[in-house]
Amino acid sequence: MENLSGYLKPQDCGIRCGVREFTVKDADGTGLTFTAAGEPVLFSVLPFSAYELEEAAKLRELPEVTHTWIRIAADEMGIGGDDSWGAPVHEEYRLASSVPRKLAFWITGA
Repeated sequence: MENLSGYLKPQDCGIRCGVREFTVKDADGTGLTFTAAGEPVLFSVLPFSAYELEEAAKLRELPEVTHTWIRIAADEMGIGGDDSWGAPVHEEYRLASSVPRKLAFWITGA
């Protein structure tokens, strides 16, 4: 829960960039280590799925925590520009869909 931002409307958050390796463990110390096989990755670890975050209008509407959701990505653009009324992402921060991206990593027990 510590990675979950207290936004008025729940949304994806807690992304870490430029990561080569990270480990996620449960309360008993059992876990997994994720190691980038090439370029560094972006990742987040949250107690809710993207669907659960999208469907909740307020934090109190989120369901009981039952899973840990690990998201790993090669890159991320973001969702908007200078305001919350539909301004597009500035050109210099856009990701071209025509540019191929590679994502490779290993998963080992921690």
